[in-house]
Amino acid sequence: MKNVPDDERYAYLCTFNTGKWNPVQWAKIEGKTVVFKGMGRDVVYLPAYYRKGSVICAGTPFLLQQDGTQKPLNATWKNGKSSMLLRHNAGATYHSGNVWNNRKVAGTVLLGDVTPYFTSADTLCVFPRNIGIYRHCLSVNNKRKLRYVRMTLPYYSIALNELAFIAESGKRISDVHFIQKTDSTENGEKPEYVLDNISGTGYLKLGIEAGYIDIDLGDFYVLSEIRYIPYHQILLDDGIAYELLYWKDGWKPLGSATFSGKPMAFDNIPQDALLLLRPKKQKGRISYRPFICRDDELRWY
Repeated sequence: MKNVPDDERYAYLCTFNTGKWNPVQWAKIEGKTVVFKGMGRDVVYLPAYYRKGSVICAGTPFLLQQDGTQKPLNATWKNGKSSMLLRHNAGATYHSGNVWNNRKVAGTVLLGDVTPYFTSADTLCVFPRNIGIYRHCLSVNNKRKLRYVRMTLPYYSIALNELAFIAESGKRISDVHFIQKTDSTENGEKPEYVLDNISGTGYLKLGIEAGYIDIDLGDFYVLSEIRYIPYHQILLDDGIAYELLYWKDGWKPLGSATFSGKPMAFDNIPQDALLLLRPKKQKGRISYRPFICRDDELRWY
């Protein structure tokens, strides 16, 4: 805890919801330390105290990870700056659009071969029937050196934000491209968005007549893993101005942009930061949520 008045006896852990920090647990202050018990994991919390009707920040927000350790979200530029593309601000909420998109890729089979004719192809992995909203990692138990991958499309559709191939060395293969020509969509989404290693972009295309898409890895590799993120519906409104903020003892601005159907670009993003994208003028229900960039993936909390 920091900056807590000496006469303050209780502290709180807060989660962010409906546009503000809300206390969800309390504990007694012992010196400058507080122990909170029974906290849920994979949740972002902010330490705080309560005075004169206000929740006041009393520490750095942190992610309580699945293993019980704390990851401080103390925004810094010491490791350089980064860029970011955004097209939604509440994560992939469990609504009918995303459920439908996930069903379109469930059961997809990926085949690998040494030639683009797939006459001696091996099955590399199968997408599960129940697909969550974040990145999935599927192990490949095949020791052949392969160059070509065929992605079958059981519903003649592709709905992915990301598809990545990991070599036996553990490194992501970068020189990957689709062999067949696939058109861009009306809102400017390109098929290469699936392979760009940017989780904020995606590609949704229906009615792919061949029922499959072939992929060239650019060279021969033994694959160890295939990663993918299902397509997330765009949740922003055309013509609305949005601002990107980061938390540092309060929300600080990073930039603003007006949404026009395509991902909005932001630069000068700090590392290990808790971020928030919200409309400049709020109308109606508040649905935006904070997020972090973790392992090149945007995750909302």
